[in-house]
Amino acid sequence: WRLSAKKIDKVLCPTIATKNLLISKKIFSPEQVFFVPDPIINVKNINKLKKDNNLDIRFEKNNILLVGRLTKQKNFKLFVESFEKIVAKFPNLKAFIIGHGELKSKINLQIRNKKLSNNIFLLGYKKNTFNYMFNSKLFILTSLWEDPGFVLIEAAYCNTTILSSDCESGPREFLGDREGGFLFKNNDKL
Repeated sequence: WRLSAKKIDKVLCPTIATKNLLISKKIFSPEQVFFVPDPIINVKNINKLKKDNNLDIRFEKNNILLVGRLTKQKNFKLFVESFEKIVAKFPNLKAFIIGHGELKSKINLQIRNKKLSNNIFLLGYKKNTFNYMFNSKLFILTSLWEDPGFVLIEAAYCNTTILSSDCESGPREFLGDREGGFLFKNNDKL
């Protein structure tokens, strides 16, 4: 580390202890060293949150759930296009999207244009998504890219079946090949 320290701009540490160790050894300056925690599943907290019955009145259990910012990256447009064909075969199937973002009005318009207003519901931002995941039959991630896609980890913890795009940086590593869920070709209609 001492040999390469002058060529390194930033050092990311998964623990405060590692950060403090590197600073105390005077290998790197304090301005170079940053604490970036790995995501941690707080079992006690999640178990409490997933039992919370404070659900949106439109939410119906054992249906499909998607969670994420309403942005290009999350690719909800793909889901709406695909869901139109699925609803043709299963007209009572419902999907719920939790999230808020700049594409909300475009996604709403797409839902209305496809005549899916009785099947796809935008629930907006929710502080607690674990109760929705726990009460859903299927969690779908349609992202164009992720790193790694923490909602997949959360859905898996809630024991929700997962269908994810095989997008760059994440889902395949976490889900494996049909071990933790199912993958579909990135940006390919379901």
